[in-house]
Parts: sequence; C-alpha cells; structure tokens
Amino acid sequence: MKQIIVFLCTCLFVQMPIIAQETVQVVPFPKYVNIEESNSFILQNNFSVSAEKTLKPLCDLFIDNAKTLYQVEGTVQQKKASVQFKIDNRLAEEEYTIEILPEKVTVAGRDYHSVNMGVTTLLQLITKQNYKCIIPCGAIKDQPEVGYRCFMLDVARQPVELETIKQCVELCRWYKIRYMQIHLTDDQLFTFPSKAYPQLADKGIAYTTEELKNLVTFAKDRGVIIIPEFDLPGHSTLMRKRMPELFGDEKMYIIDITKEEACVAVETIIKEMMDVFYTSPYFHIGGDEAWLGEFEKREHVQAYVKEKGYDDAHDIYWEFIVRLHNFVKKNGKQTIVWESFPGSGSAKVDIPKDILVIAWETAYQVPESLLNHGYTIINASWKPNYITPGIRWSPEKIYSMNIRRWENHWNAAPSYKSPIQLPKYAPVLGGQMCSWEMNDQSQISSLHQRIPAFSEVIWNGESKKDYEDYLKRYRSTDEKFMQLLFPVKQNRQGFNGEDVLYGLDSDLENSFANTASVKFEPMNPEHIITFTTDGTMPTANSDKFIQLQLDDSKNVRFGIFNKDNQLVGYKNIDYQLRPFTVSYQGYLHPVRDRILNRQKEIFTDKLLVNIAVHKSGAVVRYTMDGTNPISTSSIYEKPILVDTNLKIRIQAFVNDQPIGQQFVCDYEQFVK
Repeated sequence: MKQIIVFLCTCLFVQMPIIAQETVQVVPFPKYVNIEESNSFILQNNFSVSAEKTLKPLCDLFIDNAKTLYQVEGTVQQKKASVQFKIDNRLAEEEYTIEILPEKVTVAGRDYHSVNMGVTTLLQLITKQNYKCIIPCGAIKDQPEVGYRCFMLDVARQPVELETIKQCVELCRWYKIRYMQIHLTDDQLFTFPSKAYPQLADKGIAYTTEELKNLVTFAKDRGVIIIPEFDLPGHSTLMRKRMPELFGDEKMYIIDITKEEACVAVETIIKEMMDVFYTSPYFHIGGDEAWLGEFEKREHVQAYVKEKGYDDAHDIYWEFIVRLHNFVKKNGKQTIVWESFPGSGSAKVDIPKDILVIAWETAYQVPESLLNHGYTIINASWKPNYITPGIRWSPEKIYSMNIRRWENHWNAAPSYKSPIQLPKYAPVLGGQMCSWEMNDQSQISSLHQRIPAFSEVIWNGESKKDYEDYLKRYRSTDEKFMQLLFPVKQNRQGFNGEDVLYGLDSDLENSFANTASVKFEPMNPEHIITFTTDGTMPTANSDKFIQLQLDDSKNVRFGIFNKDNQLVGYKNIDYQLRPFTVSYQGYLHPVRDRILNRQKEIFTDKLLVNIAVHKSGAVVRYTMDGTNPISTSSIYEKPILVDTNLKIRIQAFVNDQPIGQQFVCDYEQFVK
C-alpha cells in the first residue's frame, strides 16, 4: 500500500491532478490535491508527534488543537512518531507538502512558517466519524499566489482586549494570513507604552510592554508576523493634547513637523516599537489624511517654507515622510505608508521609490499612477476590504474581489462609479483587509466571516473555485475555528439569527425580539466557565456561569479556564434586545454611510415609517425632534408620516421604563 501512495504523490507533483476535492474541507483550498478515499490515517488517542527542535512550538500547538477539536491526546517524541513535521529546503518559499499514509502523516515546508501552514491544513482536513479522527490518504502540495497577505486591526479608535487581539492572530493563522498590522495610535487612543514618553499612553487601556512582547511571541509561534503602525503626522490629537510643548498645539491637526525635537521624539518612539515588534521586517508610518489648513497658517511654518525654499507646507509634509523612511531604513526595516501623496511627492521633495504604498482610497493617486511612478503597491481597496461599524461588505462581495481591482463607496473617489482594474500581470505585492473603529465584541463576530473569503481570493487568485464550493468548505473550517476560540457545547433559544440590512451584514446574531436563553457546557469537563457583566475581563474567580436568561440587552464576557486557572477560551458578547422592527413605504435613495446604531435615510416626497412590536407587554414611544423618548412621549399607533427633514428616535417601554435598543434615524428629503 505504501508504494501505491508514494506513486500517487509522485503523480501529484508532476501531473498535478485534482481528485476527490469534496473530501478536502480546507480554506484556502490547496493548489494541488490527490486524495485516495478508500484508505485513511486514523489519529488515535495518545498519538505521537515528532519534529526537529525549531518546530517544537508547532508540535505543542497541534497537540493542543487536536485535543480541543477532536478530544484526542498526543505526546511529543523524537522517533517513530505517527505525525511528523519536517523542514525541506528543496521547497519554494511558503510552499508546503502533506503526505498521508495509513500509518503516518508527514508535513514538510521550507521553513517554520511554511510547516505551520501545512499543520493548519492538516487540522482542517481531519473529520470525526464514529468517534474516530480520520484523515483520507493521499497528498497535498500548496503555495500562495502572493506573499503579502495582511490583516489590519485598529486598536486606537476603540479599546480592544489583548485576548481579542490573540484571537485575531489565531484567525490569521487558521486562514494563512501571514502579516497582522496593528494600528496602535490615533486621535482617540495611544495604546503603545512608550518608556521615553509615558504620558502619551492611555492609562488602563494601553498595553504593557510585557503584554506586547508576549503577543509577538504568541504570534511568532503561530507563524504570524505583527507589523506595528505609528500613524503620523495626522491622527495625532492625543499627542498634541498631552504634550503640546513638544508636538504642537491641539488645534494644528498635525504634529509640528517643523520642530527638530518633535521629530526626534517620533524617531525615539518608532525605535521603541521596533524593539518590541522585532519579528517584523516592516514598519508602518501612517502618513494619511494630514490636513494642513491650520498648520500652514502659522508664522513659523511660513518662515520654515521660506527658509527651505519650498513651495508650500506640503513640502514639509513630504520631508517628514522621507525623514521617517530614512530612519526606518537605517534600522533595517522597510517602510510602509498609506496612499497619501500625488505623483512622487513634489518638485522640491521626492518620495523614495523603496517605500511600500498601501493603495486604499484612490483619492490621492490611482494605483496605475503609483506603479508608473515606480512604487510597489498593496491592495487595501476600501470596497470590499474595509470593515467598519457603518459599512461591512458581505463575504460574497469580498469573494468577488481581485488584488488588481479597486472600488469605493465614496462618490468623490475615482473608483466610485466604476472599479479601477489593473492589467492581469500588473505587479501588485499582495492584499490587505482592514478592521476600523470596531469595538471589542464586534471584532471576531465580523472577521470570522470575512477574512476566510479574503484569504481564499488572494491565496488562489484566478484559480479560486466558485462561491458555493467555497461556502461549503468555509462552514466546516469556521465551525472548527470558533470551537478553538471558545470550546463549548451551547444551547441557545429565542435569538433572531443573522441580521441583514441593505445588504450590510450587521453581525448581530445575538439579537432577540422578546426573551432568550443561553447555556454553555465546556467541551472539556475539567474546564470551568466564568463571566462578568461590568465590562471587566473574567478571571477564574469570577462568577461561575451556568445559564443566562435574557429579557433586556446585556453585555457579557465569558472566560473558560483550565485546572491551572489559565484562560483557554474568551468571548465578549453584546446580547441586544430588539423589541420592534422598522419598515418603510416610499422611495429611498442610496446612502453612502450606514451606522448601525444611527441610521440615515434620504427620501423623495414623503415616507411612511411602520413599526412592528415584538416584545410582550411593550409600548413603543417616539420623538421627531432628535430628543430621547420618555414615558410621556407619543405612543406609536399608526404609521409615522415623514415629509420633511426629521430626526426620529423610537424606544420601547415596559412599566414606563425604557427597554432594549433604541432606534435612531435622520431623515432627509431629496433635493434635485
């Protein structure tokens, strides 16, 4: 039998047939698959794993994941293991192979990262049948279309728990996203703990140096590289508010980049970030949305322009970008910036061509122009690769993308009316998906549906399969991934299910119309579940969870702890009572932004607002002047007529007390 399997593997790597792919429930789908359905490898309880010393963390991960997903125990041993991980220098970069024989499974890759991707594929490939963990015999050989596959997580607009960041790392690992960029600073929060300038960090929200170093190691063990982003010179309100004597006053919008001491301080913080995120070959300096209107009015700025012989304040801006790039380059890293400049900068200041540019909006410069000016670009097209509280495109829309096309929802962007499509072989380094302004509980609930679709597209390019094929595989891998993050059996009653509004997936599968109940049982009987409802992280000593009865909205954080009181699962759930639904009679115009908790509608002539009440014993009241409804506000009895600009707020009451989610919407009459 062994000789037959080896022959099959040889045929695979020469002729590269695709066989029995319906048994391969893997995302992204491997390039070449040869599966023999008549034979299988059985992952027995007390299985063994072997690998050379550098791959030891992967052995531990595989054993831990197999126990969580399939309830089988494993051990690490040096020889004659049933599962073997190997380095094979003959393979190409990011290439891995899997050989599955009845008595042994071998995963090989060029380096740690490649072997890790093969291990992830192996975990996805296992199925449980009649209490047996089965892997069909055969072989897989795989390699991505592009090397730069990145997910960006914004932790500086809303607080994000460290455990959630780790779950995002796990998501990247599970779907072979190599890089994870963390947006550490912005106008709202400064989450990096600078030792040189500790007054910048948000107390109680910023991460500690130790936490971030542990995060880097956590990601490294999972084959994920974290790229730090320090967004400047705009997006810096807190820096100017907390240290105006150094970075300039709060009204200036950007830090004062004419000041040498301010630039030196920025370089100091960049070096601190580099030391913490040492695994990253890149450093992102931001560079976007730097409004110069107030900055260029200042006398000292005008004097600086004159002294340098510049044309205007934009030259100072480009000078700053070039300075940071040179500093990053001197420290052995490659600079990344957001698309934020025209051409190559200006006649007086040239932006170096060895800066990587993330092309996202197409408003500053279209991708073709960036390429023509000699820049290497990464596709982070606003549509469909941005995830925000107001706009999240469906997985199916994401699946329709390609890394050489840009779209936008903003009518001022060149890619709004029709997509910008580059030629088939245009040199695009890769793709990036971005999560902006999302709170802690919204991250995984949004991302676990979208990152897999994104990954499948950029991994396989034009050879991707149809969406229905992908969707079948995704359902299998997603079920396993969610179990890895939160290993419980659950019983849920009374929930609405997934909510779809205007084609915008609201990720509110935890909404309910009247009452609901939740019961969790740990997959491992040795584990305990605890919870908090005050916004703090659960500990092993928090209240033990048995069952939750819901009759109003409630935010609950759950933790699963092992016998050593270590956190092995975490979930932050915003249970939302939606006691009524709103529908319309009348013509509505498309709206650019939809914020889920504050709608906007544009209508022609007039509109009728209908309300259907679902909560037992509830009375629905409303206002039409933008004020919050109270127990004496108008009671909804018939459709509300809207024939002028109005701000309507709707609230359900039980026993004169507000209950559930309030509905807020601004109505604007269309003007030709």
